Amino acid sequence: MQRALSAGVVSVAYSPTYWTWPEAGYFTIDMYAFARAEDASAFMALTVAQENSCLGGFQYQLPEGDGPNEYNGFSEDYGQNAVWNMTDTMYYSPADVAGADEAFQMAGFSQAATRYDGTNYAATSADVTQYERHDRIVIVFNLSGECCLAGFNDIDPSLDYQPTTPELLAAVDVVRPGIVQRLQAAGVIGETVVPAEFNGWR
Repeated sequence: MQRALSAGVVSVAYSPTYWTWPEAGYFTIDMYAFARAEDASAFMALTVAQENSCLGGFQYQLPEGDGPNEYNGFSEDYGQNAVWNMTDTMYYSPADVAGADEAFQMAGFSQAATRYDGTNYAATSADVTQYERHDRIVIVFNLSGECCLAGFNDIDPSLDYQPTTPELLAAVDVVRPGIVQRLQAAGVIGETVVPAEFNGWR
């Protein structure tokens, strides 16, 4: 959101989180509206710059918990003194999307590991994302999941899911045409200046 504000975003819309049954993944759609196509392009460039600055792995620690700057690895009151070792690894690739002015893909893996009460625990959160700029609108498609669980009791193997880019693109191909058509029908795509009365998505 900070990158969008830096580029002059005027409106943001977030979708609900859709469960991709039977895979244990979660699909979301975000849209960022800018006054000009140049501002939307600046947002894309800022995102790429930040993504590329994090390539190669970033390591840090988080305490157990469900609040800000905490990692909620355990349920209820167990492991409240645990400290999780985190490793975030990011990947970036430009993409060629028909009908989009710009596009790129990202993948992020956040690995968490700790040893608590004599047991080694681990989990990985994975995201694959595609950013597309259509004129002054940026659409962000994301597919996420959790995999590689270790140390936990009663792990349900059906919930162990690592999303892939082909799976993301299959979902995107289903929903993108309708989104773009509605933006075009509303006159949102193709305008160069946001009217003064613009008050979010209609």
